[in-house]
Amino acid sequence: MKIAIDCRMINSSGIGVYFKNVLEYMLINTSVNFLLLGSKEQLGNFQNRKNCKIIWVDISPFSVKELIYFPVEEINKCDCFYSPNYNIPIGIKVPIACTIHDVVFLDIPHLTSPIGRCIRYIYLKQAVLRSNLLFTVSQFSRGRILHYFPAAPAIKITYNGIANKLLAMKEDIKRKYDFPYFLYVGNVKSHKGLRTLLEAYSLLGKYGEKKKLVIVGRYENFKTSDSYVRNLLKKGTLNKNIIFTGYVDDEELVNIMSFASLLVQPSIYEGFGLPPLESLFLGTPVLLSDIPVFQEIYKDFPVEFFSCNNIPELCEKMRTHNYQRVSLSSSLKERYTYKKSAEVILNSINRIIQ
Repeated sequence: MKIAIDCRMINSSGIGVYFKNVLEYMLINTSVNFLLLGSKEQLGNFQNRKNCKIIWVDISPFSVKELIYFPVEEINKCDCFYSPNYNIPIGIKVPIACTIHDVVFLDIPHLTSPIGRCIRYIYLKQAVLRSNLLFTVSQFSRGRILHYFPAAPAIKITYNGIANKLLAMKEDIKRKYDFPYFLYVGNVKSHKGLRTLLEAYSLLGKYGEKKKLVIVGRYENFKTSDSYVRNLLKKGTLNKNIIFTGYVDDEELVNIMSFASLLVQPSIYEGFGLPPLESLFLGTPVLLSDIPVFQEIYKDFPVEFFSCNNIPELCEKMRTHNYQRVSLSSSLKERYTYKKSAEVILNSINRIIQ
């Protein structure tokens, strides 16, 4: 079996984290040969793999150039093409499999412009129509895909998991911040709920709360967010207690997560929601909005929920949380793994090409 894989999103956030870890486990299977497509920056570390052939492709995903110049001739010599996202170049004649992580732009239309939403919908519809097999990261996302595309082919669940960076972490991590802090990991998109968190944190000041708020992200990205967030961040009494980390590498992110008093994930919408899983693995307590996907993924984990968008309730739970370190059983640690997801992908592809 020879599988062509589009690797161009391996260094992106979100999808890239999922794909990078799944790919590592896929490549362990030496009975399969792989054709990897991506740039030298993206695939330089894979050049010495015996079961891999690399074609250097420096073409942006979702571009016009992708539709015209993607090396489909080489792909069509393989048994299957797999993409970790729903951008499928034209001209591919072999069976196609792809992962659709969520359909947030359909469920929350105001996240994109009408034109942007239309373009994404066209790409997504084409991926659903042309794929022989689809993957997604939760039962929630599977249900939302079928809501818009009831005639979609078989959709297999391939959950996110604990990244190799955490499995291989050192025991003697030195603490970056010498003060207690709440932690938020994510971007500034409105469906992530940052506004709710900032309002709740502002209310905490009335109770004399001393913990700072650490936000993993670039300050420049936050300045272009909605007007309320911009105005709130201008208040000096709030700003001095908020730390924007800027870009952090894997090692620094593990450090920040490991010593947080509490991870707060106030999302309004997620396809999976990975930071809570990583935080729990590191022993950090977690407070989550009660959106359906979080209740699906974390219902058996030692987490606490608050009503989505309920600022007073979030404030109260942040104030009264016991902040005790958590410990996961071996069964919970093994529930979501990239190894399992890689096996599902390979086994499913094997069945459709038989």
